[in-house]
Amino acid sequence: LFEKKEHNVASLNRLEIKLAENKVIHNRFSMLDEKYHSDSERLAAIAQTTVLLEATGDALCPTCGNHFNTASCPSDIDELQKGVAVELGRIQKNILELTEVRASLGISIEKMSGDVERTKAEVIKVESQIASRLERKIQHVNDFRELLTAISHDQVAINQKLSTKERLGQELERLLILVG
Repeated sequence: LFEKKEHNVASLNRLEIKLAENKVIHNRFSMLDEKYHSDSERLAAIAQTTVLLEATGDALCPTCGNHFNTASCPSDIDELQKGVAVELGRIQKNILELTEVRASLGISIEKMSGDVERTKAEVIKVESQIASRLERKIQHVNDFRELLTAISHDQVAINQKLSTKERLGQELERLLILVG
């Protein structure tokens, strides 16, 4: 039972460490997901700005701050829109992949949490078995001690009676010599 308990405790420690690691990774993935969504919103705002810039000729360029025209602004709106679209596509793909990974990791965390609880229950069960067996063994030892004490008392009483018998035997011999 002690070996079984030791095995379960070691297993429990490994599970708890792995669970903690997975929770940290899950939290980091959550922060990365927030960053991806923030980047996506920023790029969507840039895309919307480029549409507005095309519609208004008197606006200032967000890149260089000059009046927006092809001569004063080195940025090409079409290239900027293409870049934004490509980057948005990449980020959306990353968000989808990250969502799948987070879902899988969430399932793994749930399963590990269940494993941790089952292992804790097994450790408690084994500890209970150990305590029960130890209690019985201790009771047996106490019973043997009581028996040993009773036997010791009986031995002392027997020795006293033997001593008294021997003394009475000697007294009887002495009396027989005196009478005879």
